[in-house]
Amino acid sequence: SNEKAKKPIGFYNNYADTLEKNFNIGNDVIVTYNKDDVNGRDNLINSIIAKYKNTDTEVITLNDYADYEFFNYFARKNTKDKAKKKVIIADFASMGVRTSASKGGIILTQNELESMRNSTKDKKNPNIRIVLTMPLEAYIANNANPLIKEVFKTYNNLSLPTMNVDEAKKYLTDKDGLEYLKEAVGVDLSGQVVEKAIELTAQDKGFYPVKIVDLLSGLVRYNIDKKELTPELLEQYVKENTALGKTKDTDEQSLQIELNTKNRLNDIMGTPMTKAEALNIVNQI
Repeated sequence: SNEKAKKPIGFYNNYADTLEKNFNIGNDVIVTYNKDDVNGRDNLINSIIAKYKNTDTEVITLNDYADYEFFNYFARKNTKDKAKKKVIIADFASMGVRTSASKGGIILTQNELESMRNSTKDKKNPNIRIVLTMPLEAYIANNANPLIKEVFKTYNNLSLPTMNVDEAKKYLTDKDGLEYLKEAVGVDLSGQVVEKAIELTAQDKGFYPVKIVDLLSGLVRYNIDKKELTPELLEQYVKENTALGKTKDTDEQSLQIELNTKNRLNDIMGTPMTKAEALNIVNQI
């Protein structure tokens, strides 16, 4: 699908710049990412889309429902269109899963392999650049297949890291970062509140920016009556929620609170609480 860009984050813009340099000299690129940080991959794609907005290059992303056959059809269709430069982005691992489900195995035809090499009779297609994304584990596993290894050899490699605490403080409190978070949680946030959220989640499971989006979304709902959110309100929010009971890790890595009654707040409320609702429950115990 031709995507509308979400707010890009400076951290990922840096890697989009590296990709652009590769495209300009005719390279296709494999981007490997942490398998648990798909959001990081998506943020990189947002940065690529934003970079080419209002240019003569069209960015097309195939969603995770595409298989190798569709990729082949799409790449060949766009190769014939020489009027516009294209960047086609697809996740190699997701395409493998879809192909396996429909064909009973990861089967690549000669035509599909040629499309992935982005070549016709060993000549690079000048108007198309391809980005294949995949978790690092998928890259290593597929590289053991001689046919796929031959395809991968025609790509440059870019390893996309996860954002550490210092990088989160730098890139989530600048103008782009604050705009991204405003879009994610629905209100303006100060750099001080964001920095405090980063510090409070430094030891938590998960990755930036997702884990502070979850925390800040809860803060916004909890203080729906407040005109301005402050670091102090954030600390109070975390303290009061922790005081209600012991926190439990869950598959969703969201804050689950177990009361003395052994009923979880999510079961009682069905939706995240406001401060008034939380106090009401505490008073009932």
